[in-house]
Amino acid sequence: GSSFKPFVMAAALEQNPPIGLGATYDGSSPRTIAGQTVSNSEGVSCGKCSLKTAMTQSINTVFYELAVDVGPDQVAKAAHKAGIPEDLLARPTAGIALGDKEVHPTDMASAFATFAAEGVYHEPHMITRVENSEGRVLYDGGTDPGEQRIDPQVARNVTESMIDVARSSRIALPDGRPAAGKTGTVQSRVA
Repeated sequence: GSSFKPFVMAAALEQNPPIGLGATYDGSSPRTIAGQTVSNSEGVSCGKCSLKTAMTQSINTVFYELAVDVGPDQVAKAAHKAGIPEDLLARPTAGIALGDKEVHPTDMASAFATFAAEGVYHEPHMITRVENSEGRVLYDGGTDPGEQRIDPQVARNVTESMIDVARSSRIALPDGRPAAGKTGTVQSRVA
């Protein structure tokens, strides 16, 4: 599934008081959390690590526990504010932290773009403008000013939490250019 860890992070940052990037959690594996046994992928583990480190290493146990702490409904709410359509993510459980809900790639890209735009959501679109061979405009989607949906500081902190993911996953941009992102895993059932 897609990684919903950034939405869990956003929900944590929106708590009062906020749960920040430096908050520490038990990232050992496997762990039983709220009656559910949760394991980290690829043997990653940390006894006590910050949320930023847990994001970089994609520590499932930390984000599952964090989703329990903030509430799965708050994670879904943060995802909706970022741009995941309202008709998705019905009846979430803490498993939402690990991407147990299906979303469309376009919606996920749009939601991550909201974080990059300091909390301003822009409706995803494929075509902005169409002109014919004479230069006459056949379609103009106009300019979308966007809508401030997430507090800019929350969005910046979510982006900051993802800044080391690409390097840690050995998919960094050339020349040391900064990139924030989140890897996800997909499990396919073979018949």
